[in-house]
Amino acid sequence: MHGATYAKPCWLLLLPLFFVFHGYTAHYESVTAADALWLCVFYAGVMLLLSLVFLPFYKNGHKALLAAFGVLCVQFFFGALQDFLRARILTSWLGRYSLLVPVLSILLLTWLLWLRRTRLTFIRLTAYLNLVLFLWMALDAGLFLGRLKPEKTKTVADLLPLKTPGRPPDVYLVILDEYTGSNTLKEVFGFDNGLFEKGLWDRGFHIMKNSRSNYNYTPYSIASLLQMNYLKLNFATRNPGNIDACYEWIRNSPVIASMVHSGYHFYNYSIFDIQHQPAFMRDGFLPYGSEWITRQTFTSRLQRDIRFDLATGQMNWITGLKKITYEHLTNNQFILEQAPKAGQEDLQPKLVYLHLMLPHYPYFFDHNGRPYPFASLVNGGERNRQHYIEYLQYGNRKILELIDQIRKAHKQPPIMLIMGDHGFRHFDRPRDHQYYFSNFSAVYLPTADYRAFYDAITPVNTFRALFNSTYGTQLPMLKDSSIYLWE
Repeated sequence: MHGATYAKPCWLLLLPLFFVFHGYTAHYESVTAADALWLCVFYAGVMLLLSLVFLPFYKNGHKALLAAFGVLCVQFFFGALQDFLRARILTSWLGRYSLLVPVLSILLLTWLLWLRRTRLTFIRLTAYLNLVLFLWMALDAGLFLGRLKPEKTKTVADLLPLKTPGRPPDVYLVILDEYTGSNTLKEVFGFDNGLFEKGLWDRGFHIMKNSRSNYNYTPYSIASLLQMNYLKLNFATRNPGNIDACYEWIRNSPVIASMVHSGYHFYNYSIFDIQHQPAFMRDGFLPYGSEWITRQTFTSRLQRDIRFDLATGQMNWITGLKKITYEHLTNNQFILEQAPKAGQEDLQPKLVYLHLMLPHYPYFFDHNGRPYPFASLVNGGERNRQHYIEYLQYGNRKILELIDQIRKAHKQPPIMLIMGDHGFRHFDRPRDHQYYFSNFSAVYLPTADYRAFYDAITPVNTFRALFNSTYGTQLPMLKDSSIYLWE
C-alpha cells in the first residue's frame, strides 16, 4: 500500500466487505453472490448513515467514522464473541445477555466519549485498521479459492435407471417433522397410537414398527434419506460446514435426480431448495440465504434468542411474534390443501415431496382441533408432552384425510412414503439416545410387495428398498446405524 492510502479510512468499506466476505467464504454453497453483494452495499450504507448521525456530535468526519466503526464492530462480532465465551471459557455464564450486553454497552459508550475528548489524529490507528482488514481479506480470499476446487460428491450413482412396465406410479414423500415412533409413544408418553396405525393398515399401508432415523436433526436426516447414504462429515466438532454440506446434498439429491431423469416431474413442497426449485416454505429454525452471514450479528442473535421472552414480558411484541409463530400452521394448511392437486393435468409421472411441520412444535391444536391459547405456543411450550400428543392426534386425522384426497385425485394408486425425520427431542430430562431417533415410518405400494421394507429400516435404506422393489434396481442395503449429534 502507498503511504497516502494508509492515512485514508479504507476500513470504511473494508469492515463490511470483510464481514460479508468472511461469511460468504464459509457458506458460499448456501449464499448467492448477489445476496452477498447486496449485503455489502447495505452495510456500507449503514456505516455511512451512522457516520452522518454522529457528525453533529463530533464535528469531525474522521471521529464520526470511527464511532460508526465501533458500533458496527459490536453488531458484526457479537455472535462470535458470545460463542467464544460460551464454548472456551469454563464459566460459560460470561456469554449471557444479562452480562455481555451491559459490558459491551459500557465499552462502546466509553469509546464514543473518548473519541469526543481526544485530540489524536488517528493516522496510526487508521493505517493499522486498513492493514489488518486487508490481510484478513487476503486470507479469506485464499480460503475461498481453495474451497472452489471441485469435489465430486460420492453417491450410490449419479443417475439410476428406474424402469417399470407401463406408466411409472406417482410417488409421494410425506415428511412429518418430529413424528416419533409408536414404541416411544407408548414407553415414554404412555400413548397408544393404534387407532392411527389401524387407519393406515385399512388403507393398505405397511408400518415399519422399529424404524429410526440416522441422525437426530432435520437437515442431516433428510440429506441421508435423499442421498441414500451416510454423511461423510466431521462430527467431532461443531463444524459450521456440516450443515452447508447437508443443504448441498439435499439440493443435488441422486434420488430426485434419478427420478427426474427417468421422466418424473418433481414438485417441491418442502423447506429445502431442491433440483433448482426453491423451498416452498422457510423454516424459522434454519438459516437461509444471507441469514447464514447475518445470523452472528447482535440484532439477529437478539431476535432469535430472546424475542419470545421480550414478547411475554413488558415489551409487548405480540403482533410480530404471532405472525412468526403461526407461519408453520399457515404453511401446513396450504400444503395439505394444495399437494393433492399437484400436477393433476400432468401427463408425466410425478414425485411430490411434502414436508409438514407436524407434530413439530408449536402444538397448535388439541386432538379435537380446538386451538391452544397463544401463551402455550411460546416460551418453553415445546416441552409440553401432553400438547405434543394432542397435536399428534390432530395430525393423524389430517394425514388420513390427505391420503384419501391423494387417492381420490389418482386413477392409478400412487406410492406413498410417510415418515418422521427424527424422534421427539424436548424431554424435560436426559433420555436414552434411542428415543431421539425413533421415528414413525409407513409405506404404501400398489403391488403390496413389502418384503424390502423391514421393521428396523432407516432413511439411508428407504429409497434403496423402494427402488429395488419397484424399479428393478439391485442396490445393496447398508447397515442401519444412528449417529447422535450434540447441540
